[in-house]
Amino acid sequence: AFFCHEYTYSAAALMNPSIVPHPDQSGCRSGAVRFVMSLRAVGEGHISSIAFREGIAYDDGSFDLWPQSAFATSVELDDESMHDCNSAVTVHRDPESTLSNTVIFPITEQQANGLEDRRMVRFDHGGGDFEWVGPYTAYSGSSIRSELLRTRDFRSFDLAPFEGMAGRN
Repeated sequence: AFFCHEYTYSAAALMNPSIVPHPDQSGCRSGAVRFVMSLRAVGEGHISSIAFREGIAYDDGSFDLWPQSAFATSVELDDESMHDCNSAVTVHRDPESTLSNTVIFPITEQQANGLEDRRMVRFDHGGGDFEWVGPYTAYSGSSIRSELLRTRDFRSFDLAPFEGMAGRN
């Protein structure tokens, strides 16, 4: 990584796995479920980001993880997203990259030292309308704030601070 000027996003640890059903269940055999696993990846400088892996779980308890390429791809900030640390931001993964090669690095000032301890759940809004939501802690290096990751397709992600009295730390 040093010679290539790369950042090793998981050099210190991979932890806090969270597994949810994948939005695409086509082609799975009976009893199998395609899944998305998100992980807290702790890299150089102990900065936390969110990494993803895709796989299939089988009814006999075994599973397969889809392969990763040699290089991970960071999400890109939506041009229309606010850069104010108190606002929501929208990020997109590269259309050429698989979800298993995608990493969400800290983007806002409040997230500067990490996106920590996110747990994903799938909400069913009815009629086949699903949304994946994951609360996490944004750490600036001196303060923490509760934030929420939301996606409907694992291609575009909204990262927003909790609002209201229940959202305070």
